[in-house]
Order: sequence, then C-alpha cells, then structure tokens
Amino acid sequence: MMEGRKARTGAGASSEAAEAEMRVEQAHLADIIARIQAHIERLGAASGNLRAAAERVSGDFWEDISLDESTSDDLLESYADIAQQAALVEELRARLGASEAEVAALVKMMQRPYFARIDFVPEGEEPLTLYIGLRAFYDETRGEELIVDWRAPIAALYYEHAVGPAAYRAPGGAVRGRLTKKRQFIIRGGKLKAMYDIDDVAAGDELLGEILSRPAEPHLRAVAETIQREQSAVIRDETHGVLIVEGAAGSGKTSVALMHIAYLLHRFRGTLLSRDVLILSPNALFQEYIGTVLPELGETNVRRTTLAERLRSVLDGASIETLFDKLEFLLGGDADDARRVFRRESDAWIGSPAFVRLLDQFIEALTPEMIAFVDLGDEDAVWFPAERIREAARRLASRDRHPEAWLVALKARLRGALAKRAEAMLRASWVDQALDGVDPVLARKAYEAVLKEEGPLQELDRRYELRLRRTIVRRRAKALAERIAVWAFIDWTETYRRLFTEADGRTKALWERFRAETGLPSAAVRRFVAGVVERLRSTPLVYEDALALAYLRTRLVRDGEDASVRHVVIDEAQDYGPLELAWLLRLFPKARLMLLGDRAQALTPRPTVFEEAVVQSLMEHATPSRGPFGIRRLPASYRSTKEIQALAYRVLGEPMPEGSFLRSGPEPRLIVVPSYDRLAREIVGEIRRFKDAGFGMIAVLCKTERECETAEAYLAGRIGYQRVYPETREMKGKVLLMPAAMAKGIEFDAVIVFDVSGACYHEAYDRHLLYTLIMRAKHAVTLCSVGEPTPLIPREHVQVLTSSPD
Repeated sequence: MMEGRKARTGAGASSEAAEAEMRVEQAHLADIIARIQAHIERLGAASGNLRAAAERVSGDFWEDISLDESTSDDLLESYADIAQQAALVEELRARLGASEAEVAALVKMMQRPYFARIDFVPEGEEPLTLYIGLRAFYDETRGEELIVDWRAPIAALYYEHAVGPAAYRAPGGAVRGRLTKKRQFIIRGGKLKAMYDIDDVAAGDELLGEILSRPAEPHLRAVAETIQREQSAVIRDETHGVLIVEGAAGSGKTSVALMHIAYLLHRFRGTLLSRDVLILSPNALFQEYIGTVLPELGETNVRRTTLAERLRSVLDGASIETLFDKLEFLLGGDADDARRVFRRESDAWIGSPAFVRLLDQFIEALTPEMIAFVDLGDEDAVWFPAERIREAARRLASRDRHPEAWLVALKARLRGALAKRAEAMLRASWVDQALDGVDPVLARKAYEAVLKEEGPLQELDRRYELRLRRTIVRRRAKALAERIAVWAFIDWTETYRRLFTEADGRTKALWERFRAETGLPSAAVRRFVAGVVERLRSTPLVYEDALALAYLRTRLVRDGEDASVRHVVIDEAQDYGPLELAWLLRLFPKARLMLLGDRAQALTPRPTVFEEAVVQSLMEHATPSRGPFGIRRLPASYRSTKEIQALAYRVLGEPMPEGSFLRSGPEPRLIVVPSYDRLAREIVGEIRRFKDAGFGMIAVLCKTERECETAEAYLAGRIGYQRVYPETREMKGKVLLMPAAMAKGIEFDAVIVFDVSGACYHEAYDRHLLYTLIMRAKHAVTLCSVGEPTPLIPREHVQVLTSSPD
C-alpha cells in the first residue's frame, strides 16, 4: 500500500477547519456549475438566433436570387450570387452544429466540471489557484479561465510534482515556483462527494480505490484524474520519433496511448489534425472498445484501423490468414504435431531481425530475371507479353541497377506505351467481335458525334465504325492502365517464392549470411526453405508469408504507403516482431510511432519489440528525420486485486512489480470437476455468484475458438451470454464467452477460465497465456479444470474446490 501519500481533509483535530474547507469547495463548485449553466443559456439563445437565421436565409434563397440570362456576364454574376448565398447558408449551419456540440459538451461538464485543484506560487509572482478538468472552461463575463484543461502545460504540476519546489514547461521556457496544495475531488452528478489533500506525486489511494472499484464497462473510459507521474511522462512525450512503452497488464497502457493522442492534438492545435493520427488496433472488437475515450476527451475523427485491413489493402484483397487465425492454429491441438512444430519454427525465423535483413538484401539484389513478370492483357488479347516486359526492364536496369528505380520507370514506360498499343489493336479480331455486340446507347452517341464532324458524307459509315473501334479499344486501355497502376504485370507471390526456390542459385549467398547470423544448422535452413516453398502453393497465404509479401511490395514499389499520417499508436505491440514493425515504418514514412505492449503477454515464442536486437533492427529502418528512439516502462499494475496479481505473477514465474496499487479482494478459486457437464453447472453457479456480488461484466475465457464451441455446447440454454467471434465488433452482453486472442487488452469485473487442465495447458509458454487471461479480471477469478489441473497453477494462491462425481 502507498503509505504516506494522503492526508484526508477532515481528519483528527483539524476536523472543523476541514469542514469549513469542504463548505468553501462546495460553494465554489456550485458557482462554477451556475456559470456553466449561464454560458449554456447564452449559447442556447445564440443557437436559436443562428437557427432562425439559417432557416430565413435558406427559405429566401430563391426569392433573393434570380437568374439573369441577358448576357453571359450577367449569367456568371447570377451564379456567383447563388454560390455566395449557398456559402452563407452552409456557414450558418456549421456554426449552429458547432454551437450545439458545445452545449452538449457543457451539459456533460456540469456533472463533473473538474477533478483536482493545485495552488502554485511562481517565483516572483502572485499565488495561483487552479482547478483542473477534462476540458477548459473560460467565463466570458469574468474574462477568466475557471477550469484548466488537463493537457495544459501548467497542469503537469498536478501529475509530476509533490507539494514543494516544482516547475513546469511553458512555451516561453521553464516556470519555477512552489506547489503548496494538491487536492483531489470526487464529484458525481454535480455534487461534491469527497475531497483529499495529497502531498506526494501520485494520485491518492482513496481516489484510485474509488475509480478501480467501479464496474467494468463495454467501453474503456478516460481517467485523467489518476494519471501517475510515469504515465504523464509518456502522455506528454514530444521528443521521440519512435517511442516503445512496455507496461505490465493493467498498467494503463491503452489509456495512456489515447491520452497521448489527445495531448498532442491539444498541444499542436491548428497544425496537427485528427485525420493526421492513426490508431492501429489488434481487431475490430478492441477498436470499438477504445472508441469512446477520445470523444470523452474532446477529440473526434481520429483514424482507426487494424493490421489485417492494411495487409488486405496492400495485397489487393488476397485471401490471407489473420493474426487471430494464426494464434488459433498455434495455441490449439497437439504440441507435437509436425505442422505446428514447423509453423512455430518458421514463425520465429521469419519474425527475426535476420530475416528482415535477408528480405532487404533480396530486394536490393533483384534483377529483371528474378521478378516474375506476367502477360498484361485481358480475356481477349495480350497487350504486353511477359517477355516483352522483361526486355524493357532489362534496358531500364542497365541504366539504374536499383530495382526501386527501374520498376517505377518500367511502370511509366508501360503506361506511356498504351496509346500506341491501342492504335495497333484497332483492327484486331476481338474488336470485330465487340462491334457485333456494342451497346446501343454507345453506338447512338458515336453516331451523333460523327454527324457533327466535318467530312464527306460517303465516308460517314467508315468514320462511324472507326470511332466505335476507338471507343472500344480506349475503354480496354483505361482498364489496363488501372491494372498497370496496381502492378498487375508482376506475380508478387511468385517473386517472393523465388527468394526460397533460388536458395541454391541466385540467392544462395543471402541464405549463407542468414545461416551464419542465426547460427542455424544447414539442415534446419533447408527444411525452412522447403516448407515455405510448399505452403506458398496453397491458399490462404499464412500470416507471416502475407506479411513478408506486403513488406516486399511496400519496400520495393511503395504499395500502401501513406505519407499523410503523422502519428501512429500501435497497441498490443508484443504481437508484432521485426518484420511487422519494419513494414509499418515503411507504410508511414513521415509518422512518429508509439508502440505499447507487455512482453509477458506475447502468446508465441518469437522476438518482440522489447528485445534489444529488435530495437536495433528497427533503428536500421527508421530515417533520422523521424526523430530519436526512446523506451519507457510502466511497471506498476492498477487493474487487478493483489490476490489476482499474486496468482498471475506466480503462474508467469516472475516477481510482482514494485509500485503496483494493491487493493484486496477475494482469493481466486480453482474448481476441479470430473466432466464437462459438471463444469457447465459450476460455471453457471459462478456467474450467478458474481452477479449477486454486483459485478458488471463477466467473461468466460477459452484458450481457442474451438474450445469456445465446446463451452457453448454445454452452456447453451443454461444461462444467457454473448458469444464473441473474431468478427464481433461490440460487447453488448454482461456475460461474454470469448477466445483468449479476443480478450487481450480488455478488462472485466470477473473472469472464469474455462478449462485449465493439464491436457489444455501443458507447455512452458502457456504460462504467458494463463497470465494474460488471469490479469483480465479486476475483482475476481475462477479457474475451472476438467480433471487434473495444469501444474502451472500454484495451489497456495488459489482456493481449491473439488467437485465429486455425480
């Protein structure tokens, strides 16, 4: 427990003074709410005037404007008047929309205008008393800012300093002084429920405890009042081009990332827009889960996407395995299955810095002979044969050996040759056939156009046919131009496959370097190469091959590159290895990146961004203009009770991190049952027990999607729940049944792990999965086992309940 942090106002001999201060603060709160109310009324009156003006201008629109067609100048002037009047209507409507949005925000603000107060005495200046809230409030009648936005520079005093000497960074430089008071408020429904004075840097135990005791919700909420100093340092980071944030489960990583975005949008208002920022989420469900935080903080329209969406976009909608499908395959089934053994090996090798370097060297060494060119045409004719394309590539490569350069030149050459090729196609037999089935509307338009042309009447039919032919051919040429634009003259999968099929030929030297760098035996490399060649013959593309292929395309021809993005936040970054991160650096060449994750929650044994070798690999791909690298850690956990944390860290085999907020709760349970039918009855009983305890969200978590199907077969009809699938976008139920990969990053009041038997969790790396599942819970955990539980669960940290056979 964080002793010595708090001094509750009203304790001991100072109770009378404390009560007096409470009355002062209550009066101040009432005054602020009254002033917000008055501002709302002024805005309401203004909105009414704006609405009336908009309706009046819109209604009079055509009465005020008439078209004068006397001369061309008069007509142009009439159009200008219409445009001016339309712009006025749109401006009034926009101002009305903004005003109504402001009113809605202020109404919400009245419920909890602020959450903290600081008293600060700048050196050589008058003392300041500042109230800090989720948004600022400026009172026009007093000409004074009555509430400071939590993102303002001076608000950093609250988050980063104890009472005593303090300083904050203002636009004009450091402002030093003395912090004489830090006070926290609990305000609900516009009423002051409690207040606490704290001397230390961190938020007081009472406020933390009060917030953490709240029921979990289907959406993550912004909690600006309990930001800790180490979290504030991440939120206010403006220095690093790539910032890696490693934090324990429950350390607030996701909230910190979203607040970092809100801070940047506030700090650089006017130069950084919400459309310049991108959040990369693990799946659509998580995307929706975090979707309300930024609007709560006053920021909207930030772009959100998933890695799978970006992959599909770059690979032209090809059939690819998702990260979820990959985890399903690796987590399920027999660990000794040869396919899984190879998949784990190849995943670790493709996910290594050495493979990224191999791929870079392959790209740099590409020649026209190594790229798989294909015929460019349609079902009726080949416009550019593959060999002709290769010949053009050879000529261009002889002038510039860099494949990135000569491929771009090749695309331009093909596009430029289309018009000449189209002229040569005019008398082709497929055009003759197309004439027979020409669209009547197209034919009529062609005929009318020919009639307007000058020329001998006896040549009308010839000119009409020629125009039709050109129209048909040009339409095909336009379609081919679109295919050239997306590099359809290259078989990218086959080109990538040649990295492996040429392992004893053109790429032999590259593979020798790979083997030397990794220390792998030659036999292991040969097995790896043969296995990848074999699986590239089938669909869908496995996740890691799809990723390598996407990297190849982006690195080589900038497919998918988005230079408009200036900041990218990547959550659950422990699931991303060097190849994913190198690709993201290429996708967003002008963006600063923040990567957040927890290496303990990596579900497969592959390199993660938190390892030095991976960081070095990242630095090789990041341009100096992006900014310096940085690493910050958030070791303390706040979500789960000390009993849950003690169990989770013993399962993981690591000590509990120092500085965690350790509130007490019930001891986790381990229920051992003889059958799935009995397991279902016990789970129903646990759900009812949790509901009786007032818990809001309860999750039944399974290792895989297949195990969810088993659970549903026994739970269906016994109790209501929402089944969460990979494509599920929103949590609507209070009881959820979901696989492990979908639960990552989400918190629940209580968690029931479906089956922790030794048959399900028997590998050393299963420790990470169990740790991840247990740490989803805020208040209570029940582990169920059909038969003998896994030895990964320490019995001294659970209450063991054994169910006798029926």
